[in-house]
Amino acid sequence: MASTKPTPSTLTLRLKFHRTSVLLHVDPILSISALKADLLHAIRETHPDGKLHGRPLPASPSDLQLARLVDPADPAQGWQLIADGDSTPEGEEEDEEAAEAAAPKKKGRGRPKGKDAAAAADSGNGSSNGDKSMKSLGIKDGMALAFRWAGEAQQRDGETETLEWEDWDVKWPHFEDTFNLEDEGMVE
Repeated sequence: MASTKPTPSTLTLRLKFHRTSVLLHVDPILSISALKADLLHAIRETHPDGKLHGRPLPASPSDLQLARLVDPADPAQGWQLIADGDSTPEGEEEDEEAAEAAAPKKKGRGRPKGKDAAAAADSGNGSSNGDKSMKSLGIKDGMALAFRWAGEAQQRDGETETLEWEDWDVKWPHFEDTFNLEDEGMVE
């Protein structure tokens, strides 16, 4: 894992799992698979026993899954899975394909603009299999991303339950947790 020295263009990402937040400095052109490798390396360095919150760590970075908040202002709306080869949120692909078909073909030389520039940047970032960069996925500085590993099962009341796509084990801090308040001075 190559460490990234913070620069003005470097992104600081908060990767969350349960009550754990991992801060990583990443380049905007870093691919998702490289981010997963950096994340797994950081977790293994800080948890040498190979477990995070009692759950064994995945064997490879490809087992990790990432998600972004549906609405950053309202975490209660949930998380949206970031697929490795995905460049657009779900449902927007048809609109972009229709717009491309309706747009006239451009001739001439010069640097590509718009989506063509993002595609050109992705082709030069060393990623393979259509893996997109942070910038092309719209991931911004300070953004919170959830992570989990594929095939993860959760123990509840002695039963093993497979997590659904919508289930992301992220606990948000509350005011009461921060200041250790237990209804002091509350009148009922």
